[in-house]
Amino acid sequence: MPEPRTDPRLNAVVDLLADASPQTLAVVDDLLAILAGGQGPEELVVRARRFEVTDRRGRVRAVLGDLSPASEDLCFPGLSLHTAEGTERLFLVLTAQGPTLNFALEGNDALVLGVDDPGTEAVRPGPYLALLDREGQVAAGWRIEHAD
Repeated sequence: MPEPRTDPRLNAVVDLLADASPQTLAVVDDLLAILAGGQGPEELVVRARRFEVTDRRGRVRAVLGDLSPASEDLCFPGLSLHTAEGTERLFLVLTAQGPTLNFALEGNDALVLGVDDPGTEAVRPGPYLALLDREGQVAAGWRIEHAD
């Protein structure tokens, strides 16, 4: 390993860390422990509103995070998978009514599985399955009514 006094890269890192906050230094300590072969602290947490997985061309192929419409002041956590052309094909989301798993075909929902929770604005609470036609209209479905 080069000596810090003779390697300008190491000197630059030392200069940057000299003014770092205690939180930044704690993260650097954790990263150094991981790089040294340790497991790192279990309490290490990475937080973000949204994570995106891109392909080699930079196209978004998966999203983990808030999937709510930009116009709404709510957070709907979920997972969304996209084609190379950017079309959403699958998403799992927790809405205000309950969890939903949607599979899409040609830009429209084709299969929807979900649970509308009691006590929400859902018209008919309970689990459901819906098969949709190419226009997005329900062609067949099943719903189990929640008994109060």
